[in-house]
Amino acid sequence: MRIAFYCSSLSWGGLEMNVLKRAQWMTNRGHDIVLYCVKDTQLFLEASNNGIVRIQTVQRNKKSFDLRNAFRVKKLLQNEKTDLVWFADKRDLSLIFLVKWIWLKSLKVLFQQSMQLGVNKKEWWHTIRFKRIDFWIAPLNYLAEQVLNKTHFPKERIHVVPQGLEVQKFLDELPSKEEARSYFDLEDKDIVVGMIGRIDYAKSQRFVMDVVKDLQDEFKCLKMLMVGNKTEGEWEEYYEEIVKEIQDLKSPGTIKLFPFMKEVGYFYKAIDIFVMASKNETYGMVTIEAMLSGNKIVGTNAAGTKELLDNAKNGYYFNWMDDSSLKEALKHILTDPKTADEKASRAKEIAVSSFSHENELAQIEEIVQS
Repeated sequence: MRIAFYCSSLSWGGLEMNVLKRAQWMTNRGHDIVLYCVKDTQLFLEASNNGIVRIQTVQRNKKSFDLRNAFRVKKLLQNEKTDLVWFADKRDLSLIFLVKWIWLKSLKVLFQQSMQLGVNKKEWWHTIRFKRIDFWIAPLNYLAEQVLNKTHFPKERIHVVPQGLEVQKFLDELPSKEEARSYFDLEDKDIVVGMIGRIDYAKSQRFVMDVVKDLQDEFKCLKMLMVGNKTEGEWEEYYEEIVKEIQDLKSPGTIKLFPFMKEVGYFYKAIDIFVMASKNETYGMVTIEAMLSGNKIVGTNAAGTKELLDNAKNGYYFNWMDDSSLKEALKHILTDPKTADEKASRAKEIAVSSFSHENELAQIEEIVQS
């Protein structure tokens, strides 16, 4: 099958990384893959450096009715004899809609959802564009429900397929707990609460930090590790407040902040309890990584985190920005470690069996071929 992965984004983040990963993985599975991206973007450079996928360069399309650019893309897809266009950036929908609606009516289109829908999209102009999508891939059930409730998209074309990662590679690259603790200057006796991701208000690091500080009088071995960079141009004052609060601690070293690192396994093996405190985490790949690492997990009772924790079978819930709720969840873990360990073991089993990239791609192949 000849598949075009289309992404005209100028940014470099989770969405673009996922597009490149899936293009590489599908190439490794024997498909003829072409990546369509904008020249000199980070996505283009990363794809060029690894040389795994072929590249066609396109322009960043306008938000709507970019007919001239759509004609260029049509010619590229036609020359490549493309069977399927796979995209994840909703901004690309308008252009792909034009290509299929006007010219390549037999072209198959797959949209891999990465964000929540937010407002209703039932207007005629949304409906007519959505109808050109043959396969809508939602990573979780609640996102599929959003599509049903907020659009007129046909139910039979919606498929729930969790986004995966290279499970065995991730597990093989995990360091020992001793190595990880040494890296962050933590002791074996410490009970470590951890958070990973960019530092901004929506991620609620300061809220979790203040709750941990309150609990440290009762649980003397409790510490906190945060790994992440500040969001450039945004929330810089929030970041500086966290840094100052750490510097002013009465007990230095009980809360630590490290810049983001590629070797994330050191973070997961250094901590005992992973906290996902975002209000509306769409999917939460870091939560899945924490599950694979065997961490005990505490997450907000909302969005993707709620579904991943499976009615508290895989971890503990708390209400967003509710300090008493988070304290209660952490105390459950600290005072009943046996139950917490059982939940962590179940979460790891689920992650290994359900969130591998091989499972994801095999399901999508089956959906497309059928």
